[in-house]
Amino acid sequence: MAAHHDFNEVFFDDVLVPHGALVGTRGQGWQQVTAELGLERSGPERYLSSHALFSALIDAAGADPDAAVAALIGELAAEMWTLRQLSMSTAAKLAAGEDPMVEASVVKELGNAFEQDMPRRVQAIVGCGWDDTDDLARLLRALLIASPSFSLRGGTREVIRGIIARGLGLR
Repeated sequence: MAAHHDFNEVFFDDVLVPHGALVGTRGQGWQQVTAELGLERSGPERYLSSHALFSALIDAAGADPDAAVAALIGELAAEMWTLRQLSMSTAAKLAAGEDPMVEASVVKELGNAFEQDMPRRVQAIVGCGWDDTDDLARLLRALLIASPSFSLRGGTREVIRGIIARGLGLR
């Protein structure tokens, strides 16, 4: 639907990897993988994949936007800033050698909800047409098509919510 594909499954059979290519510590593969997942789940792509749309909205709104557009810009900026702070605190935990699996999962869940909701919120307020020469309309259309896939990156919502529930002692 988006005229490209983003997800792949790759299998390597009968592959020998030289000892010098070891990543991390021998026997600690699971910890290495979970640390990588924590970084992926809490990274800036959780709130920046839609940043171009946010910038285009600000540009289209101009210096004197109407009240609804100004309110939307303020709400999106506050949410994006909160996600940035959550992402940075999770990265700090990773850098300190801690396992922020629950925190990373919260960032992923909130970030995915934000990025999937942003195009719908912009469309509801701005009501853009589908003119490809208009940056806002072009970006809005692309994100309306692509944003459902954002919740697949780094684990499905069901997996992420299970990790959060377990971390909160609810499972």
